Amino acid sequence: MSSTSDNSFNNEYDYSDDIYEESMWSTTSFCADPLLTYSPNSTFPSISNCLQHAILDQLAPLLLLISLPILWITLSNAKIEYKATKEEEEEEEIQEFGRAPHSEIELIKKVLIAVLAGSRLFLFVIASYELLWQNKPIPLVELFYPLTHLITLAFLFYFTEQFLRLSLAPPGPIFCVWLFFVLTGLPEFFNLINYCFRNEFYFLSTCIAKLVWWPLCLFQFILNCFSTIPTGHSKQSPEEKVSFLNNQLFIWFDPLVKIGHRRPIVEKDVFRLLPEMGAKRLFRRWCKERAKQQIGKSGDFHYSTSQLNGPSKQSKENTQNYNERTPLLLPTYKEKQQKLKNKKPPSIINCLWSLFRWEIIGAMIAKLFSDLLQITTPLLLGQLISFTEDLSLPNWWGFLLAGGLFLASEMRSLLQNNYFNMMNSVGCKVQSVLTSAVYAK
Repeated sequence: MSSTSDNSFNNEYDYSDDIYEESMWSTTSFCADPLLTYSPNSTFPSISNCLQHAILDQLAPLLLLISLPILWITLSNAKIEYKATKEEEEEEEIQEFGRAPHSEIELIKKVLIAVLAGSRLFLFVIASYELLWQNKPIPLVELFYPLTHLITLAFLFYFTEQFLRLSLAPPGPIFCVWLFFVLTGLPEFFNLINYCFRNEFYFLSTCIAKLVWWPLCLFQFILNCFSTIPTGHSKQSPEEKVSFLNNQLFIWFDPLVKIGHRRPIVEKDVFRLLPEMGAKRLFRRWCKERAKQQIGKSGDFHYSTSQLNGPSKQSKENTQNYNERTPLLLPTYKEKQQKLKNKKPPSIINCLWSLFRWEIIGAMIAKLFSDLLQITTPLLLGQLISFTEDLSLPNWWGFLLAGGLFLASEMRSLLQNNYFNMMNSVGCKVQSVLTSAVYAK
């Protein structure tokens, strides 16, 4: 079957010519038209209904699926840090880390997600009705892509709400998913504008449900470029409160640069340290991790900071509180200390790895993809040179190679910057932990 863009988005297209005699699970029943149709002289290829719904529309859900472990680990760590911050505030009897109120922009984001989910649910219901009750040979891709979008929107709503409750901006994967929705939905939007309103009124509601998708995704993406989470104290670091785009471009750091341009920077001009970077909290985590590893080795060892600070007066007095029931073979305090000295202490490397393994793994993944893109750049450049020498290749292939070369270079730069940023953060934490441990000892 041959199909052009004129009928690829036409709801009156007769699928029965292609799939009537095929089984429901055959290839043609899933996608009724070819993936790509083009001519050598065309500027851009004609994106078919199959290519749009079976491949392009699945890129954003696929990105979210790959990012789910990252989102889950980030959310779990954020909850731990939030709980630790609240405990520190209760100890110091201060209140600076309250939950961020839901602003109007955050409410608009939720409404947009609900409308987008409603449009995809409508398309899924219409396709199911035509397939099951009207016995129309509807391709299964018309059921598949609204369902994947519904699941993706549900996860986006959940993670956005969870991070907002912790007074944190949505992380990078959520921002990238909305970006993919905007980029992959643009071809379908242009085709719908040209061919959607030629159908009869029965199909007009379906066309409208498809038309509202891309503008609402674009609006949602623009809203995600900004953050409305208050930073609390004027000198509190806004690094975790700003949007992903702001964080990547270090826009939140501009006020400090402006102050430094006018006059020398003093201590009161600098932002406060992030709570999870504080030496007190890091040392607590260090003590807990060493205790956990020591207990795992001996099974009966109780760890406390007295190992680093030396025995307390109370512990010395307890060793001398003997009575008639005290066993004669009770080990003395010196013997206990000798046993403790003979026990092999936990490995410092293992403790540091347990504390900061996720940051290190994330940085290594960023470095891996950065190096892969560095290898990809010369390959794309070679293909672009070959394109200029071969006049038979279509024009859109050259545009695609040029765009890929630009994106590969930019993505490599962003990933490399994130790698250095994460590793510098880990290095500061390690230095703070070891310094605190040595000082306590």
